[in-house]
Amino acid sequence: MPLVMNGPDGANRAGTETIIRIKRILNTIGDPCSVASGTPMGIEEMGLIKELHLDSNGHLRIAMRLTAPLCHNVGYFNVEIKNRLLALDEVQSLDITMDHGLEWTPENISQQARERRQATLRRYGLTRESPHPVRSSESSHNLE
Repeated sequence: MPLVMNGPDGANRAGTETIIRIKRILNTIGDPCSVASGTPMGIEEMGLIKELHLDSNGHLRIAMRLTAPLCHNVGYFNVEIKNRLLALDEVQSLDITMDHGLEWTPENISQQARERRQATLRRYGLTRESPHPVRSSESSHNLE
């Protein structure tokens, strides 16, 4: 994810710490679809944050990816992001843009979140290779 911090010193230590803090806060906003599927993920680790741009005047621009063109959570994301990030002293104003739900892929999910997701799928007997669980009594039968 591109992280852009403009200021007299470019990406200074204070700017870097602010971006890290912003990313942590974004991860406190749960993606409802990931919650419903049994592996809660924050919107940053879910890969929904494409770009963060914080300028030296405290104006923050966030570019988001949606998981689907008809995502019903757009309003929820806008409200939660604004409520949480505008509470920071470093953020004076905020613009959020969202794509049309055509850029996001599961590869955008952070490695740590992907590992949690795989553990959840294994716990339910689902894997990427086999979308339907195979019961032990069925595995010994010849299904030809």
